[in-house]
Amino acid sequence: MADFARAAGVSVRTLYRTFGDRGDLMGELDLQGSPSARARILERAIEMVGRRGLEQLSMDDLADESGVSRANLYRLFPGKSALFRDLVATYSPWEAVSMVVDANRDAPPELVMGQVAQTLATAVHGRVGLLLGVISQLLGGDPDAAEGLRRGVEGFRVLADYLGEQMAAGQLRRMDPILASQLLAAPIVIHELMLPVGRQAGFDLGEGEAIEEIAQAWLRALAPEAPASGVVAPA
Repeated sequence: MADFARAAGVSVRTLYRTFGDRGDLMGELDLQGSPSARARILERAIEMVGRRGLEQLSMDDLADESGVSRANLYRLFPGKSALFRDLVATYSPWEAVSMVVDANRDAPPELVMGQVAQTLATAVHGRVGLLLGVISQLLGGDPDAAEGLRRGVEGFRVLADYLGEQMAAGQLRRMDPILASQLLAAPIVIHELMLPVGRQAGFDLGEGEAIEEIAQAWLRALAPEAPASGVVAPA
C-alpha cells in the first residue's frame, strides 16, 4: 500500500481511507468492467438465487463468494434489480431462442423449430434446477424481479408470435401459440431433468439426438390438418 501511495502522490492514510484495504484497492484496479469478474458474479448469483431465492440473497455474501470487493460488485450491479436483469439476460433460454427466431423469421417451421429446440436445450443444460428457482422469483411478485420478468416475457413472446404467424399461414395446426410454445419447452426441460436418472438406469440417448426427436414429434403434432378427401358437400 505504501508503494501505491507514493506512486499516487498521496499519504498511506488517505489511500486506506479511500479504498479500505489492499483487497478493495486491487479490486478497483482489476474488476472495473472486467468480463471475468462479471461472469463470476453472475455464475455465483444464479446458484445463490436458485438455492435461496432473490429475497434472501445477500449482496455482501455474493461479493465474498465471487471473490470480488463490495465496491466493485456494486459498481457492476448497483442493486438486486440490476443483478437480476443481467441474470435473466445471460441465462434465460428465451433470449437465445428469440435471436434464432428473429434470424429466421420468414423460414418455415420445419427449418426453424429444430434450431429452436437445440438452442433451448443448450441454454438450460446443467442449469434446469437453478433456472426453475429463478423462474419462481419471476412469478413470485418480488419487486427486484419485475424487470427480469419483462425481459423473459419479451423473449417468450417472440417465439409465440412466430408460431401464430405460421398458424395463420397454414403451416401449423391452429391452437394457442403460447400453449404451442409450452408443448415444445416442457419435454425439453423434463428431458434435462431426467438425464441423470436415465443414465443411472442405463439409458443414454445422445443429447442432440434426443432433442431432435422431441422437435420432430412437436412438428408432427402441430402439422396442419389435411383436408378430408372424397367427401361431397350436401347440395
